[in-house]
Amino acid sequence: MNQNGQPVALVTGTSSGMGLHTAVELAPAAFLGFAVLAIIAPLTAGGGNEVVPPSELVPYPIRPMTQFLGGLTLAPLNLVWVLQLVTLTAETSYVSRGGSGWRAALTATAFVLATTVGGQALAWWVAGLRQTRNGRRLVLAAGAGLLVAAFAAVRVDGLAHSLLHKTPTRTIVHAVAARPDETARWAVTTGALLLAAVVGLVLGARVCGWALRRPT
Repeated sequence: MNQNGQPVALVTGTSSGMGLHTAVELAPAAFLGFAVLAIIAPLTAGGGNEVVPPSELVPYPIRPMTQFLGGLTLAPLNLVWVLQLVTLTAETSYVSRGGSGWRAALTATAFVLATTVGGQALAWWVAGLRQTRNGRRLVLAAGAGLLVAAFAAVRVDGLAHSLLHKTPTRTIVHAVAARPDETARWAVTTGALLLAAVVGLVLGARVCGWALRRPT
């Protein structure tokens, strides 16, 4: 019994349940933050991590898929990316306490793969666009529009909270925290993420080849 006359076990269980509920509410923001970083990091690096300089591709040509996978392999070398991954791992471990640990880990891994591959593919597309004057204007306009949207989301009262409640990462968190009787939800979400990663690899290799063929 505690000082209020309540059983200690009951208080502990209630506190644990409240903590889990809070973690589930905060997890979508953590997953969304990782997705944003996976997209922004390769873009700030100039769009497309060229492992082999273009000048060396003439005597020693390599396939676009190899070039794309090389840039993808360098993604974990980003310190901020690693720190976000640690945060995501901690959130996944805590949120999945009421479900299956290995299923939650598989869903989180599929999410990391899909977002990282998507970010690399987008970076190569931007790198290709920037080879022309109109493409640079398009990229500049899109960047300015995103900055204005981000500023509005921060400044407008309640807008960021409303957008966070509608973010697709909530579906992913629900799959990570899925109980044993919610296998169908987990399977659909995880399968969609794995499919997105595979599609991103194929499209990323094609976009990489297109960007490398464009005249500078």
